[in-house]
Amino acid sequence: MYLINRIVCVSSDTRSAYNVELQTEDLEKTRAELVGMYQCERINFEYTELKEKIK
Repeated sequence: MYLINRIVCVSSDTRSAYNVELQTEDLEKTRAELVGMYQCERINFEYTELKEKIK
């Protein structure tokens, strides 16, 4: 389980950063979903690995 706490959306020369709190078990699946949601070319994110789910 991972907690994504920052998303950086990259398109051409533009970068937009968002502070978020998203839990996921699959980082790459979540990355693919975020690319569609944020309409950008690439998504980078910062995350921490969780030992258990946060409620």
